[in-house]
Amino acid sequence: MKLRKVMAWTLASAMFAGLLAGCGGSTQTTETAAAESGSEEGGSSAEGGKVLRYQASTLVDSLDPALSNDYTSSGVISQFMMGLMTKDESGAPVYGVAESEEKSEDGLTLTFKIRDDAKWSNGDPVTANDFVYAWRRVADPATASDYQFFITTACIANAEEVTTGEKPVEELGVEAADDKTLVVTLSSPCAIFDYLPLNQKFVESCGGNFATSADTLLADGPFKVSSYEPSAMKVELVKNDQFFGASDVKLDGVEFSIITDSQTAALSFENGDLDVVTLSGNLVEQYEDDPRFSTRSDGYNWYLTPNMKKEGLDNVNIRKALAKSYDKEAITTRVLKDGSTPMDYFVPQGLATNEKGEDFREAAGSAYDSWTYDVEAAKELWKTGLGELGKDSLSFTLMCEDTDSAQAVAQFLQSEWQNNLPGLTIELQVLPKKARLE
Repeated sequence: MKLRKVMAWTLASAMFAGLLAGCGGSTQTTETAAAESGSEEGGSSAEGGKVLRYQASTLVDSLDPALSNDYTSSGVISQFMMGLMTKDESGAPVYGVAESEEKSEDGLTLTFKIRDDAKWSNGDPVTANDFVYAWRRVADPATASDYQFFITTACIANAEEVTTGEKPVEELGVEAADDKTLVVTLSSPCAIFDYLPLNQKFVESCGGNFATSADTLLADGPFKVSSYEPSAMKVELVKNDQFFGASDVKLDGVEFSIITDSQTAALSFENGDLDVVTLSGNLVEQYEDDPRFSTRSDGYNWYLTPNMKKEGLDNVNIRKALAKSYDKEAITTRVLKDGSTPMDYFVPQGLATNEKGEDFREAAGSAYDSWTYDVEAAKELWKTGLGELGKDSLSFTLMCEDTDSAQAVAQFLQSEWQNNLPGLTIELQVLPKKARLE
């Protein structure tokens, strides 16, 4: 079993991150904190520029958009890559690399015009073929992208057949009509798709080393990577002077420092070495009245993934017993203490609304019996499952990351399960995120 972020028994929703922000930056959170603390600029780099220094709690998994598989990697990539669309200050979608879009009457053909001034950080123009190449690459089974579902859920024509290898990638419903015209054909109307471009000539020139260093990365976004290597404890980015919106970029750079321990991160913040850190557990209570403290919804889920090839976990009653025998409310209020909310469903509140403006949760319902906390029902399911297996005990290993919050939740689960389900033994396996993902 694994404890992981982002279909199994959902633990907590919307993971409200407790943030300590000292100096101003490019987000509303840090600007507000800067005004309160009397500072108007981000931390200074060695060259004296304005650099926002941000704490990340896990190592970067990969800076290859097709292979990245974690929150930290996505956060870094979003600073130096831009797709067809981006977001404005309020979070609403606006054009990014695209400057316009035309939709056919049946909603199945989308034609995007790429900005003439969109460039890569090496000066190459961003073209429609950059999107064609990138989308085919992520759809190609040989790439083994964990985010291949972006292509299928976007309803791009032939996506299912291409991602399963039944058709060649050239038959994916995306083509370049000319250098600046991208045509996307859908199998059914869909409003939720976008994916980043890649410079094919550059990627292929890097061979197998693409996205493994600053020299093997190109940017089309506001920043470019100046320092990075796999397993590095710091990733540094500087302003991309080739970016079409460079004049609106107020920072000279962004730094991500990998600090897994919340206490160490808070100390670095107090020492002036970091501008923004994320807090959890008792540190939230320690700082919640500090004017520099704020929360925001990061919009992701933590959930458990059972290995159903493991004896015992192949039994549905055993899985239901595990799902119903731990207190999600206690996890959010007593363990995480960061504003997270318990979930007995998978799609969080505030993610989507229907045509009536109702939140998805209001229309779909807020709980599913198989996941609700009910110890007595869990014990009956456990007893039934053991009987079906012909056993009186079971032992499982719970894998989790080495961050403070992940280990605290895993220890809580271990205690809940062993106390509530007689005959169950849980061993914990703590790994760095990259090792867990592998």
